[in-house]
Amino acid sequence: MSSDDENTKEEKRRQCNKRIAIWWFTAALHCAGDSRTLRRDRDQSGAQYIREILRGHAAVVQANYRLTPANFRLLGDELLARGLNLGGDLIIEEHVGMFLQLVAQGATIRKLCLDFQHSEETVSRSLREDALGAIDGTHIPAFPDSHETFKERWKNRKGNVTQNVIAAVDFNGNFLTVVSG
Repeated sequence: MSSDDENTKEEKRRQCNKRIAIWWFTAALHCAGDSRTLRRDRDQSGAQYIREILRGHAAVVQANYRLTPANFRLLGDELLARGLNLGGDLIIEEHVGMFLQLVAQGATIRKLCLDFQHSEETVSRSLREDALGAIDGTHIPAFPDSHETFKERWKNRKGNVTQNVIAAVDFNGNFLTVVSG
């Protein structure tokens, strides 16, 4: 086989790969959509959805939200009393329902969008309003005095000498509290 034939085959392969890449890119653009777009696939709004669940069987509420309907409502009332900023067109039951599904079931933003019939932007904004911030722990290298018995108490599971620290921050990155020990 001559080098011209190999060059022609290589060029055809590149052109084919290029067409495939353009096709995939175009398909991805059409599938991705806009996160602000409502994804309504039923006539029922998010408010109607959550109210129907709360009026339904208590076991369904307990299974989905890990609370009885009465406690679900009490939580919503308490959040309103403490100044939860509802903002937008969501009712308190939607805020509480989305948050509880997220923490009790590990629901994704996409699932919450489908269940409550809101855009990703609306659901994300609601969850940010319901949360105070984030909390996480870490081990920071420590340098205790030279007593070997004291150093043993400071060793973590990997054998390093560290200080365990847990911190809470708000969504602006400001530390709310730091606990070490």
